[in-house]
Amino acid sequence: MKIPPELIRMLLWACIEDYAGLWELLWEAKSKLSDYGKNCQKSMVREAVLTLIKMGYITLYQCKEPYGETDPLTIEDAVSAVDDEHNWMAPEFDRVSIRASATEEGGRIHEAGEFNDYN
Repeated sequence: MKIPPELIRMLLWACIEDYAGLWELLWEAKSKLSDYGKNCQKSMVREAVLTLIKMGYITLYQCKEPYGETDPLTIEDAVSAVDDEHNWMAPEFDRVSIRASATEEGGRIHEAGEFNDYN
């Protein structure tokens, strides 16, 4: 699946600004992906998030809502978390959510505009 570079940039920026919940990344991406169906949108965002994780540009964290301590996930656990449908829904109060934050390298790459195509 071809991931639009602007989607990668937008998701990375959201992870630079804050610890973004997976569900928030999906909400954010819907405006960029309005020409695609709902299932395709989610697939593209999932693939983009996995790409950013594998490239070392973002890290996923577990967080007890609302805005509790964040504990980083290993890459293997992050991949599993992305595959879990439950993690793409807004969490209830006092539940564990999955959030993403940019790494230093991700911030540097975004600032420098050094990425064009990840496919």
